[in-house]
Amino acid sequence: MSSSFMDSAPRFSFIVVAMALSLILSSCQTSSDRSSPSGAMASGSGAGLAPGAKLFSRRTLEGSAYTVDGTSTKAQAIVLDGEGRRPLFLSENLMAFAKRRSEFDRWQVFEADLSKETERRVSFDAGDAEPVAKIGSRLVIATSSELVKSSERVLTEYRSRFRSKESKTRSEASESDTGVSQHLLIEIPASRKQGTEWIQMSREPSKFWKLSFDRDSKIGIALLFKETSTPQSTASAFRISVSASKSTKKDAGEIRTWQPLRVPFPVIDAHVTPDGRSVVWSDGSRLWTTTLQGADSKRIGDDSLPGARQLTVDPTGRWVVYSTPSDSQGLNLMVVNISGKCSRALTELSGDELEPAFSDDGATLLFTHRTNGTSVIAKIPFGTPEAIAAPCT
Repeated sequence: MSSSFMDSAPRFSFIVVAMALSLILSSCQTSSDRSSPSGAMASGSGAGLAPGAKLFSRRTLEGSAYTVDGTSTKAQAIVLDGEGRRPLFLSENLMAFAKRRSEFDRWQVFEADLSKETERRVSFDAGDAEPVAKIGSRLVIATSSELVKSSERVLTEYRSRFRSKESKTRSEASESDTGVSQHLLIEIPASRKQGTEWIQMSREPSKFWKLSFDRDSKIGIALLFKETSTPQSTASAFRISVSASKSTKKDAGEIRTWQPLRVPFPVIDAHVTPDGRSVVWSDGSRLWTTTLQGADSKRIGDDSLPGARQLTVDPTGRWVVYSTPSDSQGLNLMVVNISGKCSRALTELSGDELEPAFSDDGATLLFTHRTNGTSVIAKIPFGTPEAIAAPCT
């Protein structure tokens, strides 16, 4: 990010400008179709699959897993024809995620219907594309390409620009990611059946983006990483205020006001609370809460709480789930009440558990499970409504 952006006045108003092509969805499914679990996805029997949809399976991960009240459970991995990461719930049974097929070195955005066990590709990009957040029913993606390509052009574009890279090893592909900037695009719901449009949401690219929004999609926290994110990368944090645009232009979108979030320590990860009143953040070893203005930082828990890396907040705002180093298992997931009490392990699996993400009802927790350099999407039940709401003493 340029210094002129970072050092300018504390408020930045960006009017979203239309800049991307129509994305031709292979299933001709509109945004409203996608937000409903009863959309065009096919049944798990394999009959009547929508164009471009594929069946997936599940497998139980070895190791221990627990719900918020300590009940033993099992973690399930979603078995895909490639790697998966950056999981994000879109609705009750629908999730977005990034997938890299075994024959390619590029990540693309896919959707999976967990009830019907089908998945389909939704981004057709000449670079890497990953889901970052949702604003209402609209998906926000980060892409290393300036434009999202239409589906009929993507294969030709890919071959012409990246054929020489198809033979790279996975380690070489991962190393090359560090030099690529991501542009942030937001989905514009399709007004016609043939597809969805994407427009640029930010003026400045970042090596890696993370966003979170309150339940009303009015307040958000944006993290801009100067290098590709790792569990210990530090970020520049900004508060985003979203309001309706007064412009009469159809493509003007919304006005988003960005303001730096200034806290006393480096930010490893941060998440706005569901009520939009505060921010939970980590400095890499400790958890904190602060106001939306970055004032009055208060620590969650004490030194008995293990170091906190990537985190999320459950829909009630009562629980913080975060990844933390263990003695022998890599990075595991922990949960702690916002009061700093009732801390316990959620996963004790071999490898690393990263990028936790809640379902809208808080009953299910998605995460990325990484072993031997390969990542998959996994999930565990977080708890019953009674367990989630139970007093923490």
